[in-house]
Amino acid sequence: MTSESTNDNRLLDAMLLNTKQEVAYRMNNPAARKNDPQTRQLELDHYRSVLEAYRKRKDLTPEERSTRRYLRHAVRRNKLKGRPLTYQLAYRTASWVVNTLFRRRAGIVRHRKQVAAFEQGTAVEQNVHRLKDQLKEAGFNLVPDQALQQHLQHQLPRFDLRYAHPEHPTTDFILRFQKLAGADAYFFSGYEAIERPTLQDVIKRTDTSAKMTVSMTNGPVFTAWEAAHLAKGRPILKEVDGQSLWFRPNTPSPVGEHHPDFDLARAAAQLPIREMKDPGSRNRLLDALQRGGRQEVTLQFTGGWQEKAYLTVAPDLSGVQLHTKEGKYFDVDDYMRRFSLAKQTLEQAQKKKLQPVKKNGRSRVAV
Repeated sequence: MTSESTNDNRLLDAMLLNTKQEVAYRMNNPAARKNDPQTRQLELDHYRSVLEAYRKRKDLTPEERSTRRYLRHAVRRNKLKGRPLTYQLAYRTASWVVNTLFRRRAGIVRHRKQVAAFEQGTAVEQNVHRLKDQLKEAGFNLVPDQALQQHLQHQLPRFDLRYAHPEHPTTDFILRFQKLAGADAYFFSGYEAIERPTLQDVIKRTDTSAKMTVSMTNGPVFTAWEAAHLAKGRPILKEVDGQSLWFRPNTPSPVGEHHPDFDLARAAAQLPIREMKDPGSRNRLLDALQRGGRQEVTLQFTGGWQEKAYLTVAPDLSGVQLHTKEGKYFDVDDYMRRFSLAKQTLEQAQKKKLQPVKKNGRSRVAV
């Protein structure tokens, strides 16, 4: 039975309004318990109100009359809670005998199951909404609703879900969920971001996939975007308690205090990057690098020569690194040496080509 009733039993619908309210309350107040005095009194008052509203109705169906009998039974059971245990035991024994003789026992059991099923369905619905909000806040926008519902229906103490992020196709995520002890509420406890090995790594058996473990309850909290970049080996700059700190891959603590001299803007300015010359492009580039991004830049060399490359922050925060589209390291100094040598060779070839030569006592220009 779901949280939205689909039958025509008006008394049952009215009775379950209190159940839905109490489940929502316990979701928002994990310390609340089902059988505390306030909860019992609210249930008692609600059941009495429903009985009063339908006491003199003549148009009740047989099922609605059965629900009315259950409500009376539930009110009597609720009032027992404050009595001595011996009195409660005697009353329950007598009640069981009477209900069995008058064949009311099956109706009572059926209603209890309906209430329990409705309560569980409402709890699942409420938990899905809460977990979706927690996941979206952490950057997991494609929430696996169906998988969440299926796991929550079994009331597991904990469970994990695999997650694929479209913006990080080479990163695997494992989302972890836990149930609060003694409560109906679940919470998003943390996740892992694991960089997938390449085909070459698998063939060469050199799989050293980086893994970033994030707790949502202890230590700094990272978004899916940030954790994916850390798993790729890229540092990120994050504000913690009002202080901007650099975090490196595979290190559980901030490293900003260990690298007080690291200046991203100064490191990037040492390279002939065209985007660093325009204030707007410069700010966008630095912001992306601080979040762990891999940004395409244009290198400008003397003579107007340009080359495309990708820029990232070095994993050890020693500076910035350039890479080709294929991921190979791009050494600017080596590139400049090879470019200068190629240019010199070309100039020598052109000079030799234009040098006069003699043939059969005559001079001509080489072509």
